[in-house]
Amino acid sequence: MVEAAFEHFDALLGTPVERDCALDLEQLIEPRDLLDLDAPFGADEIWNVVERLPARKAPGPDGFTAEFIGACWDIVQHDYVVVFQQLYEMRGRGFGRLNQALLTLIPKRPDTSSLGDYRPISLIHLVAKIFAKVLSLRLAPKLNDLVSCNQNAFIPGRSLHDNFVLFGFGDRFLEWLAILLSSSSTRVLVNGEPSPPIWHRRGLRQGDTLSPQVFVLAVDVLGRLVKRVVDLGILQQLHPRRAIPAMSLYADDVMLFCHPVRSDITTVKEMLLLFGRVSGLHVNFGKSSATLLRCNQEEAEPIVLHLGCPIVELPITYLGIPLTVRRPTAAQLLRWLWFSQTDIDRAWTGLDLQFSATERALFFASTTMELGNGQMALFWEDRWIQGRSISEIVPLVYACCPKRRRKQRTVAQGQHGNSWTRDIQGVFGIHEMGQFLQLWQMIADTILTEEPDRLIRKWTSTGTYSARSAYLATFHGSVTCPAWKMIWKAWTPPKVRFFLWLAQQDRCWTADRLTRRGLQHHPRCLLCDQAFETIHHIIIECPFTQQIWHEVLAWFRLPAGCPNQEDSLLDWWNRARHNTPHPQRKGLASITLLLPWMVWKHRNDCVFDRAQPSIAALMSKIKEEATLWARARAKGLRVILPQTWDVH
Repeated sequence: MVEAAFEHFDALLGTPVERDCALDLEQLIEPRDLLDLDAPFGADEIWNVVERLPARKAPGPDGFTAEFIGACWDIVQHDYVVVFQQLYEMRGRGFGRLNQALLTLIPKRPDTSSLGDYRPISLIHLVAKIFAKVLSLRLAPKLNDLVSCNQNAFIPGRSLHDNFVLFGFGDRFLEWLAILLSSSSTRVLVNGEPSPPIWHRRGLRQGDTLSPQVFVLAVDVLGRLVKRVVDLGILQQLHPRRAIPAMSLYADDVMLFCHPVRSDITTVKEMLLLFGRVSGLHVNFGKSSATLLRCNQEEAEPIVLHLGCPIVELPITYLGIPLTVRRPTAAQLLRWLWFSQTDIDRAWTGLDLQFSATERALFFASTTMELGNGQMALFWEDRWIQGRSISEIVPLVYACCPKRRRKQRTVAQGQHGNSWTRDIQGVFGIHEMGQFLQLWQMIADTILTEEPDRLIRKWTSTGTYSARSAYLATFHGSVTCPAWKMIWKAWTPPKVRFFLWLAQQDRCWTADRLTRRGLQHHPRCLLCDQAFETIHHIIIECPFTQQIWHEVLAWFRLPAGCPNQEDSLLDWWNRARHNTPHPQRKGLASITLLLPWMVWKHRNDCVFDRAQPSIAALMSKIKEEATLWARARAKGLRVILPQTWDVH
């Protein structure tokens, strides 16, 4: 078993792959000053990393955990400083003895039958892990600027590793990367027995924090390649006027967008194959999928099949996020509005996103602008004056400003030389002049600072956006029904709960509602032929219904009395719950919904089928329906049913 595991992972990690082509990145990468990454290592920097490591993670080949090193730091500190000093001097010989790892296998599923059914977990020597973490913390602040979408062209003769040189990494940092990658080895642990060492010749090792960052820098080339192909016109732009990104990339998950035409599909496939030849990151077309968006499926499907991956219809799930062409909810859209003002570097910021007037109004009412330097806050639109906007304070002056200026003028621009006054057009009356003077005074009292403007959300304690706060904000001012839980949580078929909810809202088509709409109806209740028909009369007041209530409650031996004619159904239900033992309350809830539902159906039979009201017939139907509910796992109903009824 150990030998089989060694051969399997040696083929994946220890076997180099020859490349027959490469990419030239000189045309696209602008060198940066990254020489500060070559700074000497200090004891404080190493200790900072030790503190950040998870204390009780499984140890590597050395048997030490971060908790142990932290507790014994005063003893081992000198040894670690010596190791890092040798690495700083680029003396990496012998570091391979500290750069070992154990690969333990965790089953992905209960019925494992091959090594592919196991998830490999890499347990790295603590010294190598700390060294990688130190480099990772140095690189992390630079990474956002390094990963970009610049143009590139490709010619043979260079490798992706040149990417790091062109970025501006110093010789020392590159040597540290080379030491860390070239000296690493792994032993596969099977039933406690380690395999021979596998010297890494391809891929990146799992388990250290530097590997994902190196991977991101390498795979970023694919994004540059896609953009270059689009710029050259080889791949069609997604939109003729707007710059819509053609690729979304997260780690090793890629989503590409293109037109369903043969030339574009061929270009995409050749581009992915080329990138695989260059980098070794080959696309698994068997696990990939293609989805058609707003196109003729019969015409596009044969073309897309050329990719060699299955076609999947929407909705799909990508990175755990459901994707669909349906319009997002208000809570989801408000996030886009928030980030369009607070994080303008997002890839989708330039898109022409459509928001309804209601959604914009909700966002506007939920946010205020904390004024700083005035560079972000819009003078005419944002709520930057004591939590209010100019349109709220001086609406007549606001109406005199053209719409095109409202979206452009910032507070800093408006205050400079009182240039906001030049935005105002039209004839001023006495009321407009009064509001103008009021605004002039308020702006004169405003002082800008060096801090950036900050958008603040009302509904959270931190002042930042959350989907939960956006969802709850849509319910502000709504009218709630205190009994909603009693109705919707009771065990009944959904249509019965829905009927009682409509009855509670007086939305059933009884005679009183038909009268208001001018529709034809019977003059009196068909069940009793005594009173005008309302929903309250049908389920509570009607003498016919009162008799049904009396017999049903007696059947089920419930201690609650019949509803009074003045009671609403929910008032009686609340009172009956207090008088009913706890084990019988779920059964009471089912009966409370069952009886009005059956009375309503009996009433409809009398209206539409000309049936005659019959207490005996209705009681028989109620018994049959209650038995069916009990057989359908209405456990609360089973508790109160007479033992003579067969519910099995």
